[in-house]
Amino acid sequence: MKNIFKKNYIATPAKNKYLGPCTMIAYKINAKMINESRCTASEILILVKTIKDPIDICLSQKKNLSKHKYFGSRRRIPLRLSSACVTGSLGDIACNCHNDSIKYLKEINSMGVGIFIYLPQEGFGRGLFAKIADHCIQNSVYTNNERDRSLTFEESAKLLYPRENYDIRRYRVVKNVFEDLGINEFPYLYLGKCGDKIKKIRKDSGLDII
Repeated sequence: MKNIFKKNYIATPAKNKYLGPCTMIAYKINAKMINESRCTASEILILVKTIKDPIDICLSQKKNLSKHKYFGSRRRIPLRLSSACVTGSLGDIACNCHNDSIKYLKEINSMGVGIFIYLPQEGFGRGLFAKIADHCIQNSVYTNNERDRSLTFEESAKLLYPRENYDIRRYRVVKNVFEDLGINEFPYLYLGKCGDKIKKIRKDSGLDII
């Protein structure tokens, strides 16, 4: 496979510890996409696992992955969207983000094919500063029923922000990226049990996803 250099993205073959051989894509998003999807950085990491060795998946052409053969006979392609978590990646035990990412990378590898997207949406899309503010509450406040248990990120965020605003992540950017890479028309199987997140992804991206 050759390295692919395009205006918005670069792709190269890679070997991931948990995913195995794959195609690694770095995708740049513009200011509008950042704002629409509440991203906290301008680059997205995409890992594509196919039934063959890493391939250029015809990135030089539109609708490059329209040939389903790259993903074998699966009716729906496994898909996981994970949000960036700097603190979790560095070992913070207040969340399980890092372990979740490893879990789903391994799951895609076991399925043989799939797509893993690492979105820059630190702190539910509110950023690292807000996340550390959540930490301040975690370190000083306890739940009413369990005085010995610190609050989770989600619980502390709800104290800082209105219930409907603590998670401001949106997924319009997924629509833009998938259309650009030619993978927007595939049926997907989402890896994860968060029903609200799946509904958001489906609404914002227009993907056929269950």
